[in-house]
Amino acid sequence: DTGSVDINGLPAHSISAIVDGGDVTAIAQTLRGKKGQGVATFGSTSVVVTDKYGNPHTICFSRSVDVPVYIAIEIKAFTGYTSAIGDEIKTAIANYINNTLSIGDDVLLSRLYSPANLATGTDSTDSQYYDILSLQIGKSASAVTPANIAIAYDESASCSTDNISLTVTS
Repeated sequence: DTGSVDINGLPAHSISAIVDGGDVTAIAQTLRGKKGQGVATFGSTSVVVTDKYGNPHTICFSRSVDVPVYIAIEIKAFTGYTSAIGDEIKTAIANYINNTLSIGDDVLLSRLYSPANLATGTDSTDSQYYDILSLQIGKSASAVTPANIAIAYDESASCSTDNISLTVTS
């Protein structure tokens, strides 16, 4: 609502909707119906929709930019540890990133310890069979560090279990 470009590069007096999923026309019609008069829309997708009088309006919005997250985790296995537990760890971490984080949410390293410890898994007792020695994350497999990943307002973090490197020591 200011008269200047904001820190994200959005023009003055505009809104920027970042949308995952949905029909482009339905999204544009919803935005046109909800935005205030005199407020421009900003984004990489533009759709022309008409108002109830048949007047055309160009509505813009963007789809979120996918940011794959890579993880390197090293654990010390105790008696009772199996590779199935390692698979549970990978699945829990990937599910946390894919199902808990929203568009624009940073990936916070400290938050990954709960799923890595199977704190919310179907069999949380499996965490007794290992200890986490190190956990590092990054935007590429070669650039993992023990630090948070900043996600821009128009990005979404995602993680595949294939992006998780699990090293087991005994």
